[in-house]
Amino acid sequence: MATTIADEIKDWFVSLTATSAIAGALGDTFSFSGSGNLSIGIETSATQVLTIIPYGGAKPSPEGDRQNPSVQLMFKTPNRQRGFSVMQQIINTVHNKQGVITKGRLWANQSTPVVIPIVREGGEQIIYVVNFNAKHVKF
Repeated sequence: MATTIADEIKDWFVSLTATSAIAGALGDTFSFSGSGNLSIGIETSATQVLTIIPYGGAKPSPEGDRQNPSVQLMFKTPNRQRGFSVMQQIINTVHNKQGVITKGRLWANQSTPVVIPIVREGGEQIIYVVNFNAKHVKF
């Protein structure tokens, strides 16, 4: 099976220790499982979850040696402060830093997370979104 940008990001989040700035803002570590707080592609029913959503980015280089995928990180939580803190810490940690998550660089498209308040059965949830472009990645 081919490695994707979403797989690399998932593996990086799962590898974070409780002492990392992102896990500290979350108040927990990340777990990728049916009941975990990390998912790829489809938001789970967990009260607090970070979803990694890959989507089409720029075209690959003509030489075929680089790809330019894009990914959206969407964090759902009922805690306003936690949501903003986690997503801002993600931006601060990975934006334009070589090799933090992928072989290339992730560029945040926003300087702060986009906030989308929603009301669902069971109470208010807030979704925080940040879009990233990956540059110079070859899987």
